Amino acid sequence: CLKALGVYVSNLRSVEGRKSELARSLALQANWASERREEHDHSYHWLNEAKDLDPGNPAIWHRWAMINEDRSKRRSTHSSNFVIAAIRGFARSVMLSKPPSVQDLLRLLSLWLAHAPTEHIRQQVADDVLQIGADVWLTVSIQIIARVTSHVQDLLRLVTVEHPQAL
Repeated sequence: CLKALGVYVSNLRSVEGRKSELARSLALQANWASERREEHDHSYHWLNEAKDLDPGNPAIWHRWAMINEDRSKRRSTHSSNFVIAAIRGFARSVMLSKPPSVQDLLRLLSLWLAHAPTEHIRQQVADDVLQIGADVWLTVSIQIIARVTSHVQDLLRLVTVEHPQAL
């Protein structure tokens, strides 16, 4: 099937006005290849091309984020570049999905908080993370509060007793 899809993708490249279909086909090709643990580098390039062809497709951004998250865990060199790409991919997926993907939001939150101490990463992704609306973040507010350090939790508890609407 993967080979047949590759032929189909090759044929689509020569057809004008089929960018969205080509993007979905490239994403599918990357997904199948990575599930079979084949052509991992090709999967990365296919997804990169797919997101450029159809930047409004949340499923492509989700897959792009997933492959970058996986690469960040498997590589020691340039892993921060993959972390940044994963965070940005999850952020785009969340912003484009209707309703927003809670799973992607939680993955984004985990990556962001795990790498927040790294100044380079924090600077690169701050705008992407802050573009997500407050209503969306509200769905994971409990997880955000749970990540707050213990000394700040006591302060938050004190504030919420007097002003429960504040959080």
